[in-house]
Amino acid sequence: MSTSLVILIPSSLIDTANALGNALGLGLHNFTVPLTPADDDSETPEVTHYGLLHQAADPVFLATMKAAQAGTLPGIDWESHGMTVEQVAEVIETMTYSIDPDTDAEELEESVSHAGPSAHFQYVIRGLGLRVAE
Repeated sequence: MSTSLVILIPSSLIDTANALGNALGLGLHNFTVPLTPADDDSETPEVTHYGLLHQAADPVFLATMKAAQAGTLPGIDWESHGMTVEQVAEVIETMTYSIDPDTDAEELEESVSHAGPSAHFQYVIRGLGLRVAE
C-alpha cells in the first residue's frame, strides 16, 4: 500500500516552501495547487494557500517531516538553498500536513479510509474550509 502525503502552506510562504522542498530533494515546484476559502463565492477569490499531494511518499521523507514538526530539522546548509533556519522553521510551523495511512500515529482521531490520494487531498482541504481555485 502506498502512502500519500498532503501538505498545505499559506500563499505568503510559497517561495520558501518550494525552496524547502527543493532542499529536501523534491524539486523546485512542489506546491502547485492553489486553494481558496470554500465559502468565498466571489468571481476571483483570493488564493490563501497552496497544496502539495505526493502520491507515493518515501518513508525516509515522511520521517524527516515528522521530526521537523517535532522541532528537529535535518542537517542541511539552508543558506546554500537561499533560506535561513528561521524561514524554514516558519514554513514547518505554519504548514498543515496529513499522511494516509499514518501507521506511526499514536492516536487516530477517526479511522478514514480514503479512496486514493485525490480523495485524501479533498478530505484535508475540506476539513480546513478550503477548495481548489478554479
